[in-house]
Amino acid sequence: MSDQQPDFIRMGGWQMHTPPYSLTNNRMLGYMVRGNRDQIQKTVDAYLNKQMPDDTYYCVATGQVLIGVIEIGKLACLNLPDRDEGWLEETDVAFFITLIRLKKHGFVWLPEKLVMLPMYLMVDNPMAVMCGREVYGYPKSQGDICVPASGSTDPLSIETFVLEKFSPTTKLKKIKFFEIKHDTSTSSASDKWGSFTEMLKTIFKRAFSDLETILVEELEAAVKWEKHLLPDRIDCVFLKQFPSVANPNKACFQSIVEAPLIVTNFHGGGILPGEHQLYLEPRCDSLPVATSFGLPTGPIPIEFAFESKVDFISDVGSVVHNNMQS
Repeated sequence: MSDQQPDFIRMGGWQMHTPPYSLTNNRMLGYMVRGNRDQIQKTVDAYLNKQMPDDTYYCVATGQVLIGVIEIGKLACLNLPDRDEGWLEETDVAFFITLIRLKKHGFVWLPEKLVMLPMYLMVDNPMAVMCGREVYGYPKSQGDICVPASGSTDPLSIETFVLEKFSPTTKLKKIKFFEIKHDTSTSSASDKWGSFTEMLKTIFKRAFSDLETILVEELEAAVKWEKHLLPDRIDCVFLKQFPSVANPNKACFQSIVEAPLIVTNFHGGGILPGEHQLYLEPRCDSLPVATSFGLPTGPIPIEFAFESKVDFISDVGSVVHNNMQS
């Protein structure tokens, strides 16, 4: 199939670098909040499953939503010629939900893979917006991100451009979209992790509330999620699409793709002490985070927070389903 594809034409000023990417000197923060699994499934059905064939289905594994924050110290291409052209730094914030890709064999649905779907992803580097969207289909937009230093009680916050209420008179404006506040007054010693595998198992056990098996009743499938955890990688799924120039309400290209994040070094991490709360702006029609995930109004308690330092590779991906191409 690759022999039938035309070469990508590089033009001056294109500002595009190609994967795989090496991401080093990274600091990661994670905050888990409880959403509504049924509402999240409706969101995933519209976002992914509507485009899928009848024998493949992305099932929401848990109602927990992970707010992932990563300060990338150095992002560089691994292959020539981009490897010798330079590197960049960026900070990313995204809302991640955990999915299970199921495949129908006859009349039986069987689990194939555990994947993470990033949504409402905001970054502080415009080049990262373009590369992420063009290559993988990351749903990236630009924002101003304020991340507190390790051990600080300062809040984490994001400002970005929104349309608060869809109407002909609404003007695009920048607001503080969300804020996470920390209270360490009642903190105690936090747990530390010795490996990425230990970190991953802790996160997913919290996400699944210590359940070993997820029963997907509507599809008659039972999933033992821990069997699908890989020790050194996390697979992400994306909707990659481009609008038609002739009819912008149609897609000239649309596919569901998956790509792995492969861990190369783990430099430590652990659970953050204290209590944490999410303050989310609920009145943004252009960023309907609360509606998409079924999050409550008002201050939202964060059930689990962590920090780690991990180096990894954002590798090339694969096409799960190609809906159309022209």
